[in-house]
Amino acid sequence: MRRLRRSSRNMSSGDPAVDARNQALVTIVTDMAAELQSTEHCQDMKEFYDDVVELTEQRLEAAKQGDLDVSESDAGMQVFLEERMPLPARDGPACRDCGLCERMEEQIGAWLGTEVA
Repeated sequence: MRRLRRSSRNMSSGDPAVDARNQALVTIVTDMAAELQSTEHCQDMKEFYDDVVELTEQRLEAAKQGDLDVSESDAGMQVFLEERMPLPARDGPACRDCGLCERMEEQIGAWLGTEVA
């Protein structure tokens, strides 16, 4: 499982509203890391989480560089969720019924301000 780099956690854009929103996403990602450590889950969830970490780090780096287009980044995360959920393992033999994928989808959806179908 890929971890959010420590250096990524403290990136500041200089815009308090953007930084607060980014910190909320970092909290979702780091809390989910703890859940993944303590709960048996499928390989698809691991890959999904790793990709969320990558998207989060890209967003934080863009914010730090002053290149973050918030609406574009949010739209990218929304498309990511729509394309990846439900996970392929869901309701199949590889699924561990851990509920982590649904929880992460709900938390990111709430962060985006959208409802999860």
